[in-house]
Amino acid sequence: MPNLTFAAGAYLVDDGGVADANKVQVESWYSRSNSGEDIFVTNPAYQILPNAEFAVQESYSDTASTGNSLWPQIKYLWHKSEDISSSATFGVNYSSTNQETYGKYFYSSTTLKTTDYLDLHLYLGWQNWRHTFRNDKSIDFLNYGIGGEFKLSENLLFVPEIFQSNGTYKTGPNRPATQFGLRYISNEHLILDIIYGHNINGNNMNWVTFGVTLNF
Repeated sequence: MPNLTFAAGAYLVDDGGVADANKVQVESWYSRSNSGEDIFVTNPAYQILPNAEFAVQESYSDTASTGNSLWPQIKYLWHKSEDISSSATFGVNYSSTNQETYGKYFYSSTTLKTTDYLDLHLYLGWQNWRHTFRNDKSIDFLNYGIGGEFKLSENLLFVPEIFQSNGTYKTGPNRPATQFGLRYISNEHLILDIIYGHNINGNNMNWVTFGVTLNF
């Protein structure tokens, strides 16, 4: 069975690990809110150097002004032990629809293996964004969150998390985003997720997400 550190994918709080050597990891998910917004995401990742992976997330939203977006990023695993793994990630956001770069980001993520049945994921990051609805003004955000992976059985995990962003421009009360879901690890090549989320993009809406992770 694979290790428990798989809390990336459709979850907001990333884990501290990187893709396995000599394997391609592809995470894909579909989310729909009760407002009718649909989001499709595919995120292939590959370990290009020892302890470093390169990933290019592609996302499409039927309501976003940026349309189809690419998120190329480098993630470096700078510490790994039996109970702790920590990584640093840097990336940019590029709209292939508008052919413009809209932001850049940096974050650190750490996974703590507290028991054989619980992993904790800690997330702290910064991002700089061009706000298309605010005359392309640059906005800085501080992001932070915590997530957990509770092992219910050999193949089934319960994954809750809470995540918050504090920006230099606010449209109203700053409420955290929350998600929780079940993750089924079929084998070392296939992982399935079903997730419920609230306030994921700050608009106080509810979301349902279906995710698939492939390792080959």
